[in-house]
Amino acid sequence: MKKFSLKVILLLILPSLFFISVILWLPPSEKFQKSLFYSLIDKNKLLKDTHSPRLILLGDSNLSFGLESKRLKDSLKLNPVNTGIHALLGLKFMLANAKKYIAKDDIVVISPEYQQFFDNYADGEIELVSTIVEVSPESIKLLDIKQAFVLSKYLPDFLLSKFRSLMSRNKILTDTIGVY
Repeated sequence: MKKFSLKVILLLILPSLFFISVILWLPPSEKFQKSLFYSLIDKNKLLKDTHSPRLILLGDSNLSFGLESKRLKDSLKLNPVNTGIHALLGLKFMLANAKKYIAKDDIVVISPEYQQFFDNYADGEIELVSTIVEVSPESIKLLDIKQAFVLSKYLPDFLLSKFRSLMSRNKILTDTIGVY
């Protein structure tokens, strides 16, 4: 009976693991590719390539939509790098991601939304899972154990969204405005 149970479990687990790995390797949907989450690539490139003195702005979409970097540069004589994307990436991820680029003479302004300080909001939500898998897989090393545990509950929903995206690939977006 023990051998039979083991074979049944393997019969269920192996196809499930195969299915999950196939879904994870699917390309991101066009809708996600045009979302603000994809700007992480450009923002990290700015963090890497912009010369000091820099004003690094860390926060949520309030920064993305609320500041004009050219005005900051002209008035402060600093090179601004606005890293604001979305609150549901979580403050922990935003800080860990920027930390690797911060240099000695940089000025860092952190402007999170209030929710970042309550419950598990700072750990991120499904948007962080999507961003790590779809945009920056190497960023998984920036997560701590607690974050990984919190984010694991979003994995089934993420996989389901990838599967739904695969099923609706025939609905192509016609506008080409770029990242959000």
